[in-house]
Amino acid sequence: MMDFIEIITNINLIIATSDFGIGNLTAILLWIARVVIIAVGGGISLIKITKGKSDENPKEFNEGLIILALSGVIFAATFAVQAIFS
Repeated sequence: MMDFIEIITNINLIIATSDFGIGNLTAILLWIARVVIIAVGGGISLIKITKGKSDENPKEFNEGLIILALSGVIFAATFAVQAIFS
């Protein structure tokens, strides 16, 4: 079994020998952020929409729609950020 030092050494060798620029790192980090935005924003909004519909509470239903729309806007904005930094 490989210990922690060997794993780090192998990772450093892979990074040192690959053509991995800052643009690729930015793209990976922004995709991670996009997944988090969709998972958290989408999950919360779907819960609020469902709860608002089942409780017949239009305020909570509308809050869910607003959260869903804002999550979509923030998701789209990450593409603009990627274009700026790439």
